[in-house]
Amino acid sequence: MKKHLIAPAAALFLLHLAACKKYPEACIVSDKNDITLGETITFSDCSKNAEKKIWDFGDGTTAEGDGKSHTYQNAGTYLVTLKVFSKKDKFLNNASQLITVKPLPVEPPPPPPAPPKTRFLNGITLTGFPLGKPGGGTWDNAIPLLDPTTDPDVRIRISIANSNFVFTTSTQNNMTVANLPFEWDYSPTPFKLTNADWTIKMIDYDAGVAGVGEGEETMAEWTINPATITFSNNIISLSTPEGGLIELHVEEK
Repeated sequence: MKKHLIAPAAALFLLHLAACKKYPEACIVSDKNDITLGETITFSDCSKNAEKKIWDFGDGTTAEGDGKSHTYQNAGTYLVTLKVFSKKDKFLNNASQLITVKPLPVEPPPPPPAPPKTRFLNGITLTGFPLGKPGGGTWDNAIPLLDPTTDPDVRIRISIANSNFVFTTSTQNNMTVANLPFEWDYSPTPFKLTNADWTIKMIDYDAGVAGVGEGEETMAEWTINPATITFSNNIISLSTPEGGLIELHVEEK
């Protein structure tokens, strides 16, 4: 009779022991499944009955503990695995999740820089000139009947360093302040401003009498590189302390 009572009691005890065993259940939750290279992804742990947790991110790196964040160094597809263990590592359970890491979008190459514009001179404006010579005296000597005034006869000459180019404007006779501003217009046939030193002179030209006494005197002088000099409103302004003032009219195309 006792033997029949012991058997049912032993069975109940074994069932109780089995009920007390807590098997771990692995569980992963991530904030996204697809990411772009360089973007961080966060994995949350929703496991149960786990005493130890080991993460394998599928790219050769591992970590231990609860939820983790990870950043992949290469594009591709990765299988993330969470291994959970019961007390004393007696029982093991796994959970996995597939993650896609997309490459960075390819940026289109920047457009090539616009070719530099070429500058052209299409006019010169005389807006001021020294009223007398540096050492005193007038620019012209009065010639009775022929040219009774002492006002200068002004022209502009341009020459380019290391070049045979020389350009001289027409001469404006008997220039006075009342004649200013005076413009030489070359817009129908502008000429290129090269990347070189340009010497620009304001000149008083004396025709003399029958070729006798013909000559030139420099009233003002400048040396510039018109291809690189900074200007505004399409004008390069040049001046001297003595009162020489001209404007070079520039267009870019």
